[in-house]
Amino acid sequence: MSYHPDSLAGKDVSYTIHPFTNLALHEEKGPLIMSRGEGVYLYDEQGKRYLEGVAGLWCTGLGFSEPRLVEAAHRQMQTLPYSHTFAHRSTPPVIELAERLVGLAPAGLSKVFFMNSGSEANDTAIKFVWYYHNAIG
Repeated sequence: MSYHPDSLAGKDVSYTIHPFTNLALHEEKGPLIMSRGEGVYLYDEQGKRYLEGVAGLWCTGLGFSEPRLVEAAHRQMQTLPYSHTFAHRSTPPVIELAERLVGLAPAGLSKVFFMNSGSEANDTAIKFVWYYHNAIG
């Protein structure tokens, strides 16, 4: 074991399961702990810089700690951190982004349905196809 059990690495091994990870090896070696991000780079606890070439797998396509995004998120968190769009509810950012996306979309695409992930988007697309074909008989 190359880490102290009470360290962040030790706590990670004790409490976290990592996908696509050899858990026996992980228990022996411990994790590589990233402590901050800047632009396209991540930095570990010792300050070593790594180029993040896969956009955090899903959600950092615009980089880490982008000042304009930080400020926009800060403003929104002060105003309304979250609200869903179920049962006739909406929010100004949802409406404004939907309008902008429809304006950029090819002709004939006139609605936006927001999802949290690609998996949800694929599942929902299939459900929309089923719904459409049931509706038209």
